[in-house]
Amino acid sequence: MHVTGTITEKGVHIGFGSTLLRFLDRWACRRFDERARAAGWRVRSPAPLIRIYSRTVEQALVTCRACRGTGSTGRGPCLDCFGSGESP
Repeated sequence: MHVTGTITEKGVHIGFGSTLLRFLDRWACRRFDERARAAGWRVRSPAPLIRIYSRTVEQALVTCRACRGTGSTGRGPCLDCFGSGESP
């Protein structure tokens, strides 16, 4: 049986409206997604026109400026990073 205006993807019947929505989703978010991926961010799309941009913990942390990554100062543990040597 042939039905016009529809496609089948992964065994699921998808109508023309869903295909159009997917096209608009990619068109609207393409530049943002490319920039985020180029910067090393992870991009997820749980639903059309919705994006979640995230970084791993390792990417989010930087060396603490107060103790220069040592975790301690002349007075004891660094109070800015709580002795970890890293700060967000």
